[in-house]
Amino acid sequence: MTIDTDLFVVVGLLVAALSLPSALSAFADERFPYVAILVIALGLGTVALGMYGAQGGYSLARVPHSFVEILARLMN
Repeated sequence: MTIDTDLFVVVGLLVAALSLPSALSAFADERFPYVAILVIALGLGTVALGMYGAQGGYSLARVPHSFVEILARLMN
């Protein structure tokens, strides 16, 4: 079984991006952002899994192409 590295990178980036409102809310309420840090760590871990699992390496220039490819797969 092979892993879909593009899917891991896209999902990881989306999860990490969705944790930013939680972090901002915690800072605004003057509390420590425990959940936001956990979610960012999980998202970046998923991105790392996708990048290191890719055969031949994974470049940052490939990330936008990965978003389009995953979106096209979802639309199809």
